[in-house]
Amino acid sequence: MDKKKFNRTISQIKIIEQKKEELYQQLNAQELPSRKDLKREISQDILYKSTVFEELGIPKKGIQTEPETDIQPPLIEDIINDLSEKIKNNKSKKVIYLKKFLELFREIHENDKAVLLQSLEREEDIKMLIAKMKSLANSFQLTI
Repeated sequence: MDKKKFNRTISQIKIIEQKKEELYQQLNAQELPSRKDLKREISQDILYKSTVFEELGIPKKGIQTEPETDIQPPLIEDIINDLSEKIKNNKSKKVIYLKKFLELFREIHENDKAVLLQSLEREEDIKMLIAKMKSLANSFQLTI
């Protein structure tokens, strides 16, 4: 490959990398509703936009939706702090606790979880381990 083609190829690779980074930033900037909000929206669409209830003679006012609960799910930080305390108190079960943490990431493939487990398992400093766990939770926008 001559120098001209090489330089053109390198410049095209840089352009592609720049476009990839722009796309990644745009995707990260998107506001995505939580699962709970999506579930509520879908349920309301089904209940209020469906003709089934009208056909059965049930008025839309009579349709009950799932009541809001005051029970708040545990915060990710609380879960991480709880697991880190358990790891501090029982280092022999570190892998078990880390597996429990990684189970929260439903979107991550099992092979990727195995790699993450190895990375977290190697971390000896508990503060660094907590930082890595929080970073993972933030990166994957983990919600309970």
